[in-house]
Amino acid sequence: MKHFFLLLSMVVFCIQASFANDTACDSMAVTMVRYEQNWNDTEGTLSLRNHTKQTICNVRFRLCYFDMSGTLLDYKDYCKTDIDIAPSMTRQVDIPAFEARRNYSYYKSTSLYEDRRFKITFKLLEYNGSHFSKTTEKIPYDSTKWKGRIYDVVEQMPHFPGGQSAMMRYINENLRYPEEAEQSDVVGRAVVSFIVEPDGALSDIEIKRSLDPAFDRMALLVVQGMPRWVPGKQDGKPVRVRYNLPVSFRY
Repeated sequence: MKHFFLLLSMVVFCIQASFANDTACDSMAVTMVRYEQNWNDTEGTLSLRNHTKQTICNVRFRLCYFDMSGTLLDYKDYCKTDIDIAPSMTRQVDIPAFEARRNYSYYKSTSLYEDRRFKITFKLLEYNGSHFSKTTEKIPYDSTKWKGRIYDVVEQMPHFPGGQSAMMRYINENLRYPEEAEQSDVVGRAVVSFIVEPDGALSDIEIKRSLDPAFDRMALLVVQGMPRWVPGKQDGKPVRVRYNLPVSFRY
């Protein structure tokens, strides 16, 4: 009887371990093998590999684009249907080239401009209609470390390191007019709201006043890439402060 229970326990453990492994592998069900985009391409070619035992018919994924120093430039979600990737096989899919009009190129591809090379990361969001990542359009930069009262006005307001002029210089260097909106000649400003935490980190970053989805996304990216701020203080102590930042776009 003792041997029977030992054997039964081992079987249960193996089943649980197998199930856990299958669950953990969901996010790796489809991976990026390679990407190609030369400086004069209008489309990029993404090679995807199926690591499951079923045919992948449709897939939804996110690509994050970084410059060579690792600064986030942009991110986009893509959905590909009827791709039919057989188990353990690889298939190429075409996507719109990143910054094609500005002759950007993937860092492993042919480049015309060395300062317009980029890298990407691939994140699987969904395949065959089975959600396992409820990711929204906003990349989660928020911190849950801090709790307590959030001030709107304090004795010493938080500020960008180096002051207002340094922040304007940072915005001017990093803000780009969205490529997909170049034909619309839209100008105006989006207002980004965020909390400056007691350690200077920015959290709860969101659009308070929208201009256009493409412009809103660009404004969020600029704020999300900011360094830690000098925190606000009340009674001489760092506190949480809500800050609203207008981001202007001019063509």
